[in-house]
Order: sequence, then C-alpha cells, then structure tokens
Amino acid sequence: MNKEVGSRIRKIRISKNYNVKYMADEIGILDTSYSKIEREGTNNLQTLLKICKLLDIELPDLIVETENTAIASDSKKQYGFATKNDVEEINQQIKMLMTEFSQLRKEITGTKKQVKANKKSK
Repeated sequence: MNKEVGSRIRKIRISKNYNVKYMADEIGILDTSYSKIEREGTNNLQTLLKICKLLDIELPDLIVETENTAIASDSKKQYGFATKNDVEEINQQIKMLMTEFSQLRKEITGTKKQVKANKKSK
C-alpha cells in the first residue's frame, strides 16, 4: 500500500506541475527524502497531511483509491479482504474523523487564545 500512496502522490504532483524540490522545500524536508516518499511511501501522518495540504487534496483520497482512479464499479469485486462498499465506508469514516479532528484543533486554538487573553488581563 505504501508504494501505491507514493505513486498517487507523484501522479498528483505531476498533474499540478510541481517539481520534487518545490514539494520538499514546502514540506520542510530534503528533496531526496521526498523522492523516497514517492518511491516507497511513508507512514508519517504529519508528512502525509503536509503533502495533502500542499496538493490540495483530502487524506482519504490519497490513502483510499476512488472510483475515478482505480476501483471498478463492481461492488462485489474483492480488494484484498474488503469489498468496494467496505472501502467506501472506511473512506467516509476517515473523512468524518478528519472533520472532527479539524473541529478539535479549532477548539484548542480558541482555548489557547482565551488563556492568553486571561493572562494579559490579569
């Protein structure tokens, strides 16, 4: 799966006319390290999130193939031990978790600002 993710990253990067050096610089890693991600993939969630943000894609779209990339329309076709319906359900759950994560991040940021404001007022 990691190589598949790396391959997807490469395809999207090329479609946006970004070069490896640009990607690496924006993410804050060496271009050789970035090239390795495209060849072998990565399990580093922070790096994947940075790549997704830079490529303007959602993490689930990078991790799980969508219908327009490779999943056939036959819902009974097996993908390892999961059917297309299983993959779609997981994709929806990931999107929901990403939304919740984003909301929590906003709440934490708001709480930090409130704490700073309280300290200044004292």
